[in-house]
Amino acid sequence: MNAKISDVRENSRYRVSYKWIKLLSGRSEYIGIVSNISNTGMMVSGNLDFSAGESIHIGLQDDHLIGGRVKWRKDKCAGIAFDEPIEVQDFFAKSSANRNDMRSRSPRFKRTTALSVRTNSGTHSAHLIDISPSGLCIGGISGLRVNQTLYLDLGPLGHCRGQVRWTDRETAGIALARTLRFAQLSEWLAQSSVRT
Repeated sequence: MNAKISDVRENSRYRVSYKWIKLLSGRSEYIGIVSNISNTGMMVSGNLDFSAGESIHIGLQDDHLIGGRVKWRKDKCAGIAFDEPIEVQDFFAKSSANRNDMRSRSPRFKRTTALSVRTNSGTHSAHLIDISPSGLCIGGISGLRVNQTLYLDLGPLGHCRGQVRWTDRETAGIALARTLRFAQLSEWLAQSSVRT
């Protein structure tokens, strides 16, 4: 999803209409939506299991994470103070710098769970390695081809159509035909939480 940053600023805080972000604590990793952001912090919402004062890392991509601390939490919202001030426009620009490379574009979440993959040759068992709102990495399946169309059964996340973007022996990167719904993915990640 692309962020839409308002031209109107209030106390140097940008209102962001929609942007998914990855948050990592010492216990697990979560997905959140940025509500607003300034050079010193942000407000996010989602199924976040954080405590005030907890140290976390935040990023739009796995290769660009910044440090922060939870200042407050109420219901599904949390206020995050950055360890060091940032340039807001530069922070969001990082998310589109490699828009042609699925593997570096979206935040990914490591999960190991069984799934089934249907191809023209039949239905195959595989396992999830990591997942993002727009794609996933799967393992345990061979013979896939770049640009091949697949049909995936993701259990609680439903059935999705995808296209193979890259392969490496029994591992493949899949771009989903539709972006996963935030509420559904956020809840599933929280329920299948893993220690980082």
